[in-house]
Amino acid sequence: QMQQAYVQYMQQYMQMMMGGAMPQVPPSFMQATPPRPAQVHVPDPNDNHAENQGEDRPRDWLDWFYLSSRALIFLTIVCFYSSPFRFMLVLVIGFAIYL
Repeated sequence: QMQQAYVQYMQQYMQMMMGGAMPQVPPSFMQATPPRPAQVHVPDPNDNHAENQGEDRPRDWLDWFYLSSRALIFLTIVCFYSSPFRFMLVLVIGFAIYL
């Protein structure tokens, strides 16, 4: 019975992913609950905002750790493989780009 329920679930999922509508007849194990219409959001291909959704989210601690580790590695490489003048020049240019 669990395998039949899983097969029905996967069939509905594949139909939904292929763009088809959800079947109107619920599976046999869900006869008591009324069916709900499926709401599938289809993004507009001309809408550029859909591509930039990830940029508006706030950064969590992992993002900040990744950013700071990259900056630390960059500064370490610049510090050990250059002169103090070059280090200050790269630091000033990086700060100017940041602003």
